[in-house]
Amino acid sequence: MVENEGFTLSHKPSKFYQLWSGSIFHYNWRLVILRPDSPLRKIPVALERKQAFFLEGIRVSLEIIEQAHSRLQDTLLALTNGLLREEQSQSVVLTSAISDAWLVIDSFHRLADLAEHIPNVIRRSQIPFFHNLIRANNEVNELRNVVQHLPGQIHKMAVSPNWSVWGVLSWAVPPDAEGRNVYSCSYFCGKFTEGQRPLINPLGRPIRRPVGLITLTQESVAVSISELFGYAELFAAGLEQMIDQQFQANPLLTRTYASDVLICLSIAPAPTETDS
Repeated sequence: MVENEGFTLSHKPSKFYQLWSGSIFHYNWRLVILRPDSPLRKIPVALERKQAFFLEGIRVSLEIIEQAHSRLQDTLLALTNGLLREEQSQSVVLTSAISDAWLVIDSFHRLADLAEHIPNVIRRSQIPFFHNLIRANNEVNELRNVVQHLPGQIHKMAVSPNWSVWGVLSWAVPPDAEGRNVYSCSYFCGKFTEGQRPLINPLGRPIRRPVGLITLTQESVAVSISELFGYAELFAAGLEQMIDQQFQANPLLTRTYASDVLICLSIAPAPTETDS
């Protein structure tokens, strides 16, 4: 579990579930990554231009992670409920799950790169929410390297029943209010052959509701998407607090740009003689 480093997290409560040798614990956590009034949504006009672009990139990366993770949770919950009802899983739903899993992985990698290189952050390695985010990117890079060089990986790989081109997606679903069973599930993308397969052991581990312990595995490399989301939450909260203080302390940074402007232009063809 990712620990709260003391920064104020966002507003909507969600729940974690934890099972300890038959004892059940429920406790609250926070969900929304960016506050509605986040300073990342209100970039000052006077802010140094390159730094402003880094903050914009960070903000959009965080929002992509949040939306992809939320969709992934909904998809995996639907797949689990379908399995319990003995329904046939639709390929489009399975593709959606693996697609959003990789979208979280790739967006986290982009977020960590931006955090590592944003200018004017002094001693970032000593700031916990920066350090933890960048450190978590090491395993992400290892997993991404397999897909980035996929043809070469396929040529040189040893024959293994656990190898899947796009990885194995595993997750755990905590019980609802009326149940006690935790469901541990895995999706093996692509060809399935005989062999032993790892499953998530939820004992003693916090499970984010409605679906947690989401893990993408390729051979010996396993990355917890649920933990990545936790690191992104803490980074967003810490960064918001940091830049809030900086912006409020400088009167030159009170004027801000408009954000996420959507424009639609209606274009009509010029009238012709046949129109009259």
